[in-house]
Amino acid sequence: MGRKFVPEDVNKFTYFGRVAISPRGDLVAFTTARPDRAGDRYEVRVWITKLDGTPIYVSPGPSDSFLAWSPDSSTLTYQRVASDGRGSELRLVNVERGTDFAVTKLAVPASSAVWLDDEVIALTIPTKLYEEEPGVRVVREWPLWFDGVGFVHNVRMQIYVLSTRGGILERLTQDSYSYTNIAADPLGRYLLASVVKDPSKPYRTSLALVRRDGSVDEVGLGRDLWIGPLTTSPSGKEVVFFGRDNEKGRGFASHEEVWLLNLSDQRLESITRSIGLGTSRRVYYDLRGPASAEPRPVWDGEHIYFPISRGGSYSLYRYSTTARSIEPVLDGEYVVWDYDVRRGTIVFVRITATEPAEIWVYRASDVPTKVTRFNDVVKEYDVVEPKHFTFTASDGVEVEGWVIEPANSVGGRKYPTILWIHGGPKSKFGWSFMFEFQLYASNGYAVVYCNPRGSDGYSEEFADIRGHYGERDFQDIMECLDHAVRNFDFIDPERVGVTGISYGGFMTNWIVTQTDRFKAAVSQNSISTWEAEYLTTDIGPYFVPDQIGGDPWESQEKLRAKSPLYYVDRVKTPLMLVHSLDDYRCWLDQAISIYTALKLRRKEVELVLFESGGHTFGWSGKPSLREARLKHMLRWFDTHLKKETGEVLESSKP
Repeated sequence: MGRKFVPEDVNKFTYFGRVAISPRGDLVAFTTARPDRAGDRYEVRVWITKLDGTPIYVSPGPSDSFLAWSPDSSTLTYQRVASDGRGSELRLVNVERGTDFAVTKLAVPASSAVWLDDEVIALTIPTKLYEEEPGVRVVREWPLWFDGVGFVHNVRMQIYVLSTRGGILERLTQDSYSYTNIAADPLGRYLLASVVKDPSKPYRTSLALVRRDGSVDEVGLGRDLWIGPLTTSPSGKEVVFFGRDNEKGRGFASHEEVWLLNLSDQRLESITRSIGLGTSRRVYYDLRGPASAEPRPVWDGEHIYFPISRGGSYSLYRYSTTARSIEPVLDGEYVVWDYDVRRGTIVFVRITATEPAEIWVYRASDVPTKVTRFNDVVKEYDVVEPKHFTFTASDGVEVEGWVIEPANSVGGRKYPTILWIHGGPKSKFGWSFMFEFQLYASNGYAVVYCNPRGSDGYSEEFADIRGHYGERDFQDIMECLDHAVRNFDFIDPERVGVTGISYGGFMTNWIVTQTDRFKAAVSQNSISTWEAEYLTTDIGPYFVPDQIGGDPWESQEKLRAKSPLYYVDRVKTPLMLVHSLDDYRCWLDQAISIYTALKLRRKEVELVLFESGGHTFGWSGKPSLREARLKHMLRWFDTHLKKETGEVLESSKP
């Protein structure tokens, strides 16, 4: 029998960021982040290994971020961020000579880097529009701030070029736009970039061709799109990117698709629309840390590689540019977290429901091979494999879910249960390890979770609950719990708690105002009032009208009708509110508002406030705060779900 998980164990695992194969195809670079509990920070390092995982180079850290290979494979660039986060060094690792040196220092850390040729690197760097006095914010633009970044009212993302020979940094673009994603022409003639011209509408972007002399031409697309990560073809005549079609009429319920653009005739097509699924990585995995990087399309030979979100899986597919056909490459009951491809060899980060991330290598006509063992510590624990189920909702639609049985459960015995609701709402649960769920299972809880209407991984119709929050989604969640109670006899229907984050926090708040079925609830970084969400957050003025339908002036009744704050008189369930000060996605006023309303009505409520950390601080915040969050949530559930039986968890004892 293995060990049981305790909250402190969240800091015993290694988190992965970007993986990148050298252009020659013989080496792999990747980043790892490991919690340093003593320093209450993360040790983020860059690794270079052979394809079999043999290390060649490891950076000293402690804060070494993004990486990019030079076209000739001789050099890897990465960034070392200063301990206060205010500056950085851009460093070069010469693999053949075994050297690692700083080529330049940056006053503000760069956001991304690509090589234009073997001597010049293009960088995107946050650039101020105007100077401000120390300690004073003069705000003239919106948004004021952005979650995970901070104040952005005075910042635009501009492109710079760096000569690696002389270390000379020059600003390339000279405007007030933000260049959010860049890709280099293989011949080094220009960059292609997605551009946000209106910061109040970042979901509407254009495509720009940026020449080495700094001149910028807009590439006509003839379509209203959001453009994400992009890659040029080996010839430089085409570009492929992830993008969302704003003309579909489904708002943010629309899937991100893979788009192929011919630069000569500007012919644009979605090559994945026929699949009816999206590319976004919305699947939950809570061992991600600060080094996580978003997937991007990879063009290798005649194939374009990209992820597809299907049910509980996040899989790797490819498109043949000659046969114009799509096929799955890595597809199963697991998650392909990140990947790169060179000459048909795929290096990818793989996660399963019982195994945290590791790096794997796959060659055609072979079987995937695990080449790292960073998280073998998981073998010391009792890990419970989730039981997958589907049920038919009351309107006839199939819904997917999972249940985790308490570790070492005894047959015939019933256990307290936690119903967990994901955020988004266009996120999803899937075949990925969740430390928090295993923690609950280790400590005597069953965990139930599902992908209700609004979730990613299914059709756009399934995902589209705009204007109907708390309706069909609420029914799916309740019917999921009903199904689990009927089919898994270890669930005690009289001792069920509920929790969720973001939209899941909204739904937790909504649930406790609609039913007294639950004995305890924990609402994390939640929404209690849509008026405040519109007025104070980084995305509110465009997210709220799209998702709820309206603004605080023209649609006040509609927003209030969907706001749990205005139903607090109905609450009977003991509620804990978890929130962090630096959450700009669902600001602190959301938790304070409902806490105050419940407290004044003498309801049982507790506010646990974390003095730093963004919206998902439980996954990327300081190691001490990640532990503390889990301890407080366990304490609340123990108090209200185990008090009748006298069960006490060691992790909850003072």
